[in-house]
Amino acid sequence: MPRLYTTPYGKYTTSSARYVREWRRMAKSLERILGVRVYAYGPDFGVYEKETFNRPASIPLWLAKRIVESEASKGNGTR
Repeated sequence: MPRLYTTPYGKYTTSSARYVREWRRMAKSLERILGVRVYAYGPDFGVYEKETFNRPASIPLWLAKRIVESEASKGNGTR
């Protein structure tokens, strides 16, 4: 039985490439919007300051979705 992966939007896939692509797409949006660097994802996002690598933090998936979707609704099409 193939392994199932869950994308950030709750869809299941057997493709590890799709899993990584979907999570990286959201991670790149967060990096651009917040000015941080994402170092981990699934199920939450681990982030730190882009320039100094200081202040690591965790952003829960539900909040990351709201941030990205809010930016997209402003016409910046990040999703």
